[in-house]
Amino acid sequence: MQRPLTSVELLHVQQSYRAETSVNALKRSYQSFESEQRPPLQQAYNTYPQGEPQHRRYSAPNGIENRDIQYKRSRPASPPPKKLEVAVRKPSPVRPRQPVTECSLCHPRWGIPNSVLDVYQSSGIASLYDWQNQCLSLDGVLSDHRNLIYTAPTSAGKTMVAELLVIRESTVKKKKCIIVLPFVSIVTEKTKHFRKLLAKESTEVASFHGGARHVDVWDIAICTIEKANSLINNMLDENTIDQLGVLVLDEMHMIGDPQRGYIMELLITKVLAIQLPIQVFPH
Repeated sequence: MQRPLTSVELLHVQQSYRAETSVNALKRSYQSFESEQRPPLQQAYNTYPQGEPQHRRYSAPNGIENRDIQYKRSRPASPPPKKLEVAVRKPSPVRPRQPVTECSLCHPRWGIPNSVLDVYQSSGIASLYDWQNQCLSLDGVLSDHRNLIYTAPTSAGKTMVAELLVIRESTVKKKKCIIVLPFVSIVTEKTKHFRKLLAKESTEVASFHGGARHVDVWDIAICTIEKANSLINNMLDENTIDQLGVLVLDEMHMIGDPQRGYIMELLITKVLAIQLPIQVFPH
């Protein structure tokens, strides 16, 4: 009589049976798959039912599929498009040309080149104010190099008077001009302005301040108070001071500055002491 198996032996038998059974089952299924006779791919394709595929139409709930049609019917019919009408624009009336007066920048008495006039007109400047015309019309200002001291409120156009004199002196009389300004920022801004005005003229505009490079050739020098004093000293040493025609001193009230005022005073004194036809325009 066979003895009963213990629990350990029974578990071992069950596990080995399951493993053998699973492996044998895989083998049998693979052998049956290999032995099976299947038609080739072309034969399977030919035996596929021919005909157009029947697509299943989506059936919308009642009242939804006809919503667009009902919406189109409920909308009012749009009016037919209007015919395009070509509008003929009437030519704008020609403005009568303003007569040339003494205050007009294009007046021959100022001697401003046409290229400079174009820049002024593009900026909307075509004439002078009455008080500017009166300053420039004083005896000897345009012809005899007489000095001129003038004052006006802020943004009244004081610089415009000096600009015309500088442009006239540098382009017509071919003399050098010095413009003295108190601050470096104003020097830089004014240099750009004059270079724009005289872009088409053979006039060299140079700026002289602490951070500017040294320039030997110049026709209009725009510089700070200290650099203007050094420039005058160099011209005196080189005996070229007679080439100077106009000295413009902007912000003349800086002569009362305790740190820099004496430099401006020295500058004016040296120019007046040499007794040359140099116009001084403090304002």
